[in-house]
Amino acid sequence: LPLAGSGLGLGPLTAPGGQPFSADWNIVEAEYFETMRIQLVSGRDFSAGDRDGTQPVAIVGELAAGRFWPGQDAVGKYLQQPPGPPGTDTPARTLLVVGVARDLKYRSLGDIPRLFVYVPFQQRYDPFMSIVARTANGQRITSEIRALVASMNPNLPITAAQTLEDVAALGLAPQRIAASVSGSLGSVGLLLAAIGIYGVTAYAVTRRTREIGVRLALGASRADIVRMVLRQGMSLAAVGSVIGLLLAAGASRLLVALLFGVPPLDPVTFLGAAVLLAAVGLAACYLPARRATRIDPIEALRYE
Repeated sequence: LPLAGSGLGLGPLTAPGGQPFSADWNIVEAEYFETMRIQLVSGRDFSAGDRDGTQPVAIVGELAAGRFWPGQDAVGKYLQQPPGPPGTDTPARTLLVVGVARDLKYRSLGDIPRLFVYVPFQQRYDPFMSIVARTANGQRITSEIRALVASMNPNLPITAAQTLEDVAALGLAPQRIAASVSGSLGSVGLLLAAIGIYGVTAYAVTRRTREIGVRLALGASRADIVRMVLRQGMSLAAVGSVIGLLLAAGASRLLVALLFGVPPLDPVTFLGAAVLLAAVGLAACYLPARRATRIDPIEALRYE
């Protein structure tokens, strides 16, 4: 099962040109890809005709197809599987590639890309199996599946029943811990940035009290003072945001293994971060700016 932390091995394969390689395997039934929403980029799914005694078939992942048949359609090509070790009844087989599927991260989200091969259950029987069911409204149907299996053979044991979220929970624990820690550190960093911007802006307003008094005495409006203070504070926030985003863009290359469904330079993420930093900077600058408008020009002219 995806993200369950383990893989399945059914022996080595020989690619075109006699190059042996190892791959992760999965033994699946027809409509497995539809149930798991795994896209077939070319070829077909397994069918009821792919049974014992017929031509052995396989579906390979995109990585395997691109490595062994670069620039070609892997459908219709062949893979050779040598016989099993002495003492086993596994004969040599020639697998006809009938489809190419999107590659997945099966063991964990941080897993490196692997060569993957799927074979049909009717041609490669295994007594230990997982039944994967997807419902239209997400309801639990464990009891119905147990009743169906018991109606066919009451001696078949069901050792565990879980949702895919439960199965993947252990494998996702490192990523979730890392996300929680980084989120907490990010929140603390955002708070410190807001305090820093507020402190610098407030200090600048205090240093410019006499100047602000002169401006007010010469007819500057309260709105002019607010814009002046905000302009100074937001310029510092903008410079800091640009530097931070550039550093984040560089660091994101090191975090590719922890990203799932998000590219390293995701424009939505970076734009959202920039907007958030701008909002925090504006809030941190607004209070000193409002305080600057309450300065009494007469008192400010006496200020040293």
